[in-house]
Amino acid sequence: MSGTGSRKYVVLLLALWSVALAYGARNSYGLFSTFFQHEFQTGLGLASLPLSVAMFTYAFTTPLAGWLADRMGARRVVAVGAALLAFSLVVTGTAKDIRTVVFSYGLVFGLASACLGQVPNTVLLLNVSEREKRNSPLFGVISTGIGLGALVLTPLLAWCTHAYGWRQALWFAGGAGLPVLAIIILMTRDQSNELGAKSAVPKPCASVERHYLIWRYDFWLLLLAFTFFSGSIYVVVGALGPFLVSKGVAIHTTGAALALLFVPSLWGGMVFGWIITRFPHVSYNILEATCLLISLGYLLLMIGRVSLAYLASLIIGIAYSGYPVLFPTVLRHIASRSRFGLSWGTITMGGAVGAAAGSVLPGYLHDIFQGYTWGWLAGLLLSATCGLSVMLLQQSCKGR
Repeated sequence: MSGTGSRKYVVLLLALWSVALAYGARNSYGLFSTFFQHEFQTGLGLASLPLSVAMFTYAFTTPLAGWLADRMGARRVVAVGAALLAFSLVVTGTAKDIRTVVFSYGLVFGLASACLGQVPNTVLLLNVSEREKRNSPLFGVISTGIGLGALVLTPLLAWCTHAYGWRQALWFAGGAGLPVLAIIILMTRDQSNELGAKSAVPKPCASVERHYLIWRYDFWLLLLAFTFFSGSIYVVVGALGPFLVSKGVAIHTTGAALALLFVPSLWGGMVFGWIITRFPHVSYNILEATCLLISLGYLLLMIGRVSLAYLASLIIGIAYSGYPVLFPTVLRHIASRSRFGLSWGTITMGGAVGAAAGSVLPGYLHDIFQGYTWGWLAGLLLSATCGLSVMLLQQSCKGR
């Protein structure tokens, strides 16, 4: 195997492990919030504050991480993220009060997850492709990493917490991945020209070099589409558990239903990438089809039967697994290579805002209307608006 070929596999492993570590550590916060509440003698609201701060920090520093990946190289940004993640989780594990947790987990970990998450790693994967058509299956690694983080690292941290304590579990999360990342980073060469990034750039649908991308109609359509897409996903993330519990479903069975949202991420991104590789001109259509899948899931939820809720969770999970492939692929049609990291980071910021809004929307609607139907309807409308935005974007590019 050639040296360049070997480096590609190393980069794939780097991206997979980095995303799994960042998302797994973030999705595991619920394991520790109760310990923060009791040990630091705070209310549950204050114990949940570090996660909220981390999400906002992640949202508004992701464009910075993308810009740095464009300018400094994605490998360096991922390395900084790994160091920040280790620091933040180790300090959180030694915290004596909730203010320390707000700083170490809320601010530092939020920045770490932006540097270690999907945006710099998407830029990194973009650099290892020799041909444009090979980008899409590589982007599927991001989806697989998200699934591994939710389904492997979270249960592992739960076991460590039960066996050794919550502080030791946080130390493990901070330190276990760092030596592996250090070895991979030393072996990785993030040299765009050598790895064929120039030949991988497709011709944009318009001359994006003449104007800054953020002022373009196409860019805002894609940003709105991803914001609505994330909002529609997190409506079910925020409301499916309470809905099933209200139907008398046991808590462990409810957890299985929520897991169905993430199981397809283990393979879905690779499948979507393979389809786009075989049929490179259907990325917009597939993205529209995922919006239809989400809408179908909400129609099933509106029926109100528990058995259909499991099916709806799986269907929406399949649609969710495709976003790390589909949105960057569409973005490559409208964004220049030199600004890809900043562009994808800004769109990801919109997705984080949509996720934050979508996660609380069904709860407020439930309190007002005393039921979940209006929440499911809101998710349906969000997915339909995403599909409409993608259709307008497709027509815009065809017209140029």
